[in-house]
Amino acid sequence: MFPYVCAAMIPVFCEPATMSKILRAAVKCIWNDKSESKPVDYKPPSRTKQNAIVAGVCVYTALQLCLPYSHILTQGYNGWRNGLYGYSWDMMVHNIDVAKIEVKVLDHVRREQFFLDPHSWTNNNKWMLHGDMLKQFAKCVAANMPDRHNISVQMDIWGSLNGRFHQRLVDPNVDLLHAPWSPWLPVPWLFPLIRHLDWWRPLIVDAKRNTDDDLLFFADFPGMTVTNDEDDQETTTTTLAVLEGAVAVRESRIGGGDNDRTVRLVSGEAMDVTGRHVVTTVSPTPSCYVLASTVDSGGGSEGGIGGGGGCGGSGGVSTPSAVVGNHRPSGCSEACHAFALHAIKDAFSALFFRTAV
Repeated sequence: MFPYVCAAMIPVFCEPATMSKILRAAVKCIWNDKSESKPVDYKPPSRTKQNAIVAGVCVYTALQLCLPYSHILTQGYNGWRNGLYGYSWDMMVHNIDVAKIEVKVLDHVRREQFFLDPHSWTNNNKWMLHGDMLKQFAKCVAANMPDRHNISVQMDIWGSLNGRFHQRLVDPNVDLLHAPWSPWLPVPWLFPLIRHLDWWRPLIVDAKRNTDDDLLFFADFPGMTVTNDEDDQETTTTTLAVLEGAVAVRESRIGGGDNDRTVRLVSGEAMDVTGRHVVTTVSPTPSCYVLASTVDSGGGSEGGIGGGGGCGGSGGVSTPSAVVGNHRPSGCSEACHAFALHAIKDAFSALFFRTAV
């Protein structure tokens, strides 16, 4: 309908005198008495004019048929959405929710690194979804720092396509300032969409609809690491539950050293996280997990997943299910771990069991 509306609005841009002439001719043609009309000799257009009209119609039709599929040739502009800046035939059926944007600049001469606020440079998120715009942003950063030489620009962008897991769009280890890009070749430093996890999407939507907790669903590639910061509040319990794959969670506590611990979680296991924690995918396939933040109503042992009978005295799943090296932490029995896992499955029943979609 959109192109027809545009075609109907074309007369708005014509001169008023021209439109008046056309309207008078149309009214005269409609209301003219045909009984008094005189026969008019019809003179067909010349052969050259006919060929030009047919050629113009054919070219216009070919453009309308081929342009929506131009992304087959211009692969450098493709990302999660095909086509130049997403204006393909399916442009209205894709929606990307950007959850995290991190722009890091490395100065190799001064041996320092710092982060930029991307929203102070642009007022929209469209550039984050296309390889050519990411290159332009990196070059713009370098151009606005003439006093710095030999710098690298790295970005870590997380997005969700149409309600899927939040995942990385860009390889955070690639220097976008010097990364290769061609309009005719696929962009090698853009991460593909994790398609084999699509069956989780209706379950994610259902889980968010049926709970008051703050749920964030993430998926990551093997060997990749992400750092999350959680508000260390006594009234809020944040639980990390692994849905598929395996992850290693390292909590960074104040003082570091022996206070830091690394926990390995596989599918169906969970743990409470506080403050800053680093999540690394250690499985050979992409992992996916959920961060559930629950506000404790009564404090103490009533908050979190698992209630007051969980591991430890603070409630929830305060003791991890497994530690790196396959050694269970001391102070928690087999029955305790079984109870914690059962509580997690009850709380995330819509997530841990596949249902017909």
